[in-house]
Formats: sequence, C-alpha cells, structure tokens
Amino acid sequence: MNPLLVRAELQSLPPEDLLLTSGDFRIYRFLGADLPHTLREVGRLRELTFRTVAEGTGLACDLDAFDAWYDQLVLWDEKEGRLVGGYRLGPTDRILPLRGKHGLYTSTLFEFKGDFFKRMDPALEMGRSFIRPEYQRRPTSLPLLWRGIGRYVLRFPQYHLLFGPVSINPEYGQASKELILSYLRHNRLADDLVPFVRAKNPPRAMSLHEADLDVLQRCAFDLEHVSGLVSDLEPDAKQVPVLLKHYLKLNGRLITFNVDDSFGGCLDGLIVVDLTKVDPKLLAAYLSEEGARSFLEYHDFHA
Repeated sequence: MNPLLVRAELQSLPPEDLLLTSGDFRIYRFLGADLPHTLREVGRLRELTFRTVAEGTGLACDLDAFDAWYDQLVLWDEKEGRLVGGYRLGPTDRILPLRGKHGLYTSTLFEFKGDFFKRMDPALEMGRSFIRPEYQRRPTSLPLLWRGIGRYVLRFPQYHLLFGPVSINPEYGQASKELILSYLRHNRLADDLVPFVRAKNPPRAMSLHEADLDVLQRCAFDLEHVSGLVSDLEPDAKQVPVLLKHYLKLNGRLITFNVDDSFGGCLDGLIVVDLTKVDPKLLAAYLSEEGARSFLEYHDFHA
C-alpha cells in the first residue's frame, strides 16, 4: 500500500477526528467505509501482526464485513509515514438499531440471550487490536492507543461499558491455558452476565488431573503470580497475554470463553470493562485528570 495514499486519507478527516497528537504520533478515528486505502492497510497489518503469534485468518488481509460500519482507531507515525497500530470499535447504540445483534462481530463467537444488550447498551464492542511487530517493544505504543480510546469516550461519554474478545493465542501450552482460565473463572467472572451469553465453540474440558489443577489454583492467588507460573510453564517464558493483563488492571471481568477456529484456533474470553469502576488514577492516565473527572461526573448525573 502506498503510504502517501494513507496519509492523504487521514489528513482529509475533519479536525475532530484527530483525537490525539503526541510527539511524532497521531491517533485518528474514522468509519471503516470512509477511508478504503487506510482500511486496506489496517487489514494487511492486522494479518501480518497476528501471524507472528500463530493467529490470523490465513488470508493476505484481515478484513471482514463488520469493518465497514465500525469505527477504526489508528495510531500513525508521522515521522516514518506509516500506521503503527489500531483498534476496532463498535458502538452498540448505532449498530443494533440498524443491523441487530448480528451486526456485531462478537455475535459470530457468542450467542447473546435475553436482556444482555438491555443491560449493556450503550456500550463499545472492542477488538482486532494490534501493534505492528517493530513497535511492540516500545513501551508507549499500547498506552498511546488507550489514550486515543480515552479521547474517544470523552467525545462520546455515554460509553462507559467496553466489551469484546480478548485472546490467548494457540502458542500457549494446555497447562498454561488451563491455569489462566481457572484463575479467571475463580476470580474474575462476571456472574451477573453469565446467564445471558453462550459460547458457540466452548473450549474442551480441562485435561489436567484435578489434584494438579488444585495445586496450581492454590498457588495462583493473584494475577502476577499466575503470570509467573505461566512463564515457568512456557518454553519461551512468556507470561499472561499483555492485552489480557491490561484489561484486568482496568478491573475487567470475563463472561465466558470460546475457541475461534477461523482465527488460528485462538481462545477468546469475552471481557467487559466498566470505566466508572476503574481505579481513578489509572482512568486519569488515559482520560487526563480533568477528563476523568468530567467523565465520572457525566455518569453520576445520568445514573
């Protein structure tokens, strides 16, 4: 993809869609259908990035029909003239009236029952997040994307609920996956939402001996300890996935789990984050102190 075409499309956006400027980096928001060259490059980079962790569609470009009507959040390196990362955001109050629940990507992985969306609407479905490989070791890349999300919710403050799939890639061993799932089910389950969601392809029953799993559960008393145990189990010493840890630090809760055979067989947990219940200092890191205060005041007023 010619980066000049991407730059030209991004620069054609109205000023309010440049959400954040930080040094050489810019965060833009656009509707997928509006910037075809940029969206194509997003799809190319998604696939390239996901393949490095044994995920991805196996196609040249990771795009689907949902991309056209979802908001795309992209991180742009102005100095190098290239996209760095992105997130896909689906506002339920915009999508559900026009397309129903099947207009949401998560409906391909999970069956939503009863009053789920009455409890969750309005909310933002989040997914397809990526940082291109050469930027992943930079500690500012993911925080910059999340500052962009912060600016998005300040612009549209009705969205205090975020939900979507968070992945454990197929490169993790079975013991590690079972340990992570066990920890999440025992400590981070959204019990109030569990009755309203069913995984379309739930993971197989755990294969570890119950005695072994019991020992692991008793050892895994917090997230950092779980991460250390996973590191001990994994040949390359990788820990709990970075994005999962990030959501959990935001007080995220899991509803259920699904295996996505169309995406490399990765294990997806359906996570929900209520931004009004995030530690105020952490919320301020992404929304700014003034922004976090106005956001929380908005939800106090509308409670």
